[in-house]
Amino acid sequence: MNKYLALVSVILFFIAVIVPVLMMSGAFIPVSQNITFYGYDLFNQYVVPFELISVVIVGAILGIIYVARGDE
Repeated sequence: MNKYLALVSVILFFIAVIVPVLMMSGAFIPVSQNITFYGYDLFNQYVVPFELISVVIVGAILGIIYVARGDE
């Protein structure tokens, strides 16, 4: 059972990483020093990848806590 869960989690991780990377277009060379555009893009155009990364980070933190606690 654990092998299947590990496989599913690896597949979901790669989907969560590869899909946002493929959705991004263009170069990341800044054309100005105004950070308003970055905030606008982050919460409009890249909101889905931003939220997926936050879910992955929270899952990683919970996994680290679970592994660190061990068997009690």
